[in-house]
Amino acid sequence: MINKIVSLFILTAIVSGFTLGNPAKHYVAHKPKIVMQEESNTAKAFMQVGPRLKSPRQATPFDLSWVFIDSMQNWFGTGSSHLTPLSYDPWSNSLGVIHRGHASIDPDGQGHSGVMWYNTSTDEGATWTRCSAALNGDIPHYGRYPSGTISNPSHSTDPSGNIFEYSYPQLNPSAFGYLGYGLDPFSACTPFAVEFQGTDYVYPCPMWTSEDANPYIYFTVWKQTAAGENEIGFWQTTNQGETWSETHVFGASDFATLSSRGGHGRSFGSSLYIECAAKPDTNPGPLQFALFKSNDNGSTWSSAEWVNWHSISALADYDDIGSLDGEVADELAIDNNGNEHIFFTVVDTNVTPNTLKMVEVYRDGANWGSNIIGDRTLSLVTGVGTLQQMDNELHCSWNKEHTEFVLTWIDAPNNGDTYGDIFAKGWKNGSWYPTVNVTNTPTEREMNTHLAQYNKLNGDGSARIYLMKTEALVAVNEDSIDNTLFAGIWSAGYDYPFASGVTERENGVPAKFALYRNYPNPFNPTTKIAFDIAKASSVTLKIYDITGKELETLYNGYREAGKYEATFDASKYASGVYIYKLQSDNFSASEKMILTK
Repeated sequence: MINKIVSLFILTAIVSGFTLGNPAKHYVAHKPKIVMQEESNTAKAFMQVGPRLKSPRQATPFDLSWVFIDSMQNWFGTGSSHLTPLSYDPWSNSLGVIHRGHASIDPDGQGHSGVMWYNTSTDEGATWTRCSAALNGDIPHYGRYPSGTISNPSHSTDPSGNIFEYSYPQLNPSAFGYLGYGLDPFSACTPFAVEFQGTDYVYPCPMWTSEDANPYIYFTVWKQTAAGENEIGFWQTTNQGETWSETHVFGASDFATLSSRGGHGRSFGSSLYIECAAKPDTNPGPLQFALFKSNDNGSTWSSAEWVNWHSISALADYDDIGSLDGEVADELAIDNNGNEHIFFTVVDTNVTPNTLKMVEVYRDGANWGSNIIGDRTLSLVTGVGTLQQMDNELHCSWNKEHTEFVLTWIDAPNNGDTYGDIFAKGWKNGSWYPTVNVTNTPTEREMNTHLAQYNKLNGDGSARIYLMKTEALVAVNEDSIDNTLFAGIWSAGYDYPFASGVTERENGVPAKFALYRNYPNPFNPTTKIAFDIAKASSVTLKIYDITGKELETLYNGYREAGKYEATFDASKYASGVYIYKLQSDNFSASEKMILTK
């Protein structure tokens, strides 16, 4: 409770107008601002408070096993939800992380914190190795907010043929304006980098690769002209990073107002997609989403297709895109049919307090459909100090076949809590699966989290996602955390349980625990079992024969509050009467069912 009160004080004190319980507060996303807080270019004295955190580590028995990757000078390098610092190549099963280094390892000894380094792993994040050469060692060390990706156009299983590609905004050196980009043969530690001396580039520069056999890599970047107009620059290389060029700019002819930092780019076959939160005109009304598509790997682009989510009847009561810190936290995924799925938060400002909900808008033939993904709390503490540009840190990953994707985000487990946990929710072949609290760390905040764009579909049907987070290198009290302490980046893998056979049957939190009669009953050979979980807890759903002998477990794990449904396949059992039993922390119930063959 002390930690929660302290973090609540921080939120109230440093984020103007965000006082909890303020009925005048509207949690509406706004136009992005350039955050340019002073950062020292010299190493600061190390502040040792408590013992160093050990690797691997778990804060609680329910937490992931986090492995230490490397250190950074401060929190800024990972402090934007639109970055792609963590990359995973599903064909060669290799990982890469780009980050700003600790000033003590500046290769020219000047203590710069804008030096770029990267670490690689070929054992799914169990161990990490830092490349011995700085990625931008041969150009000025003024990099910020880096992104990276792994290029493997031949889809080889051997990571030695991969190329690590990277991009980042470069200070000029007193303000944003330049770009930096480059490559390194995977783990070869022989990088080369280019400083592009533009005038209007801001940040971030999220990267992605072509999915066909072409050696194409792309990144987008938020631009702000001298006249104050926001644009999206599209950069590409057709020769695996040897040369780069800006081949298209989305700007005033495409939208009247841009409210997300550079948009999201995705590949599907030879098609490219870019999505951004914007408005088509200056008329009053909520933000919409502009979609641009290229069917020739970025050579030509369509005009904007406007996704007016507010016109969908299920979302008409919400006023605008919502946010706790004003940042638009949105995501884009492409399914195996080439259909777009856009994820974001909506806000209802007509109620006190406001209501925030995470939603999905997806292409449904010639129309757009929607789903409510879940509720959000208003009490979550976002960001670190004055670095407020991540909202709920929404991210998405997918398998290389695009048959499933997994969302992750940060939220407080309950209204009134201020510490955020990492949550995950999966979609597979058209169906949504339950929300899972991945970390369950009530005494720790998960901050500056990122997710590799690709995941791996395991043999048991689960999806392995790859996460990273940033935290102080030492265990410190919450009120001692600031953005000048040396920070560490950590990684963990998590197997999202698609294989559990449990899905959400409808949205909402039930008033009480319940177990319902299976349907159909009698059945042959499959039947569905519905149940309600009123409070997040550990849950088991088991099948027994009529004598009480346990036959199988349909589910055993931690579940968020919700309305669920499990499928029981009795193909291997004989006709007869069977029993199914639901048990949680404070609830137990059983029912009979009849198998007739």
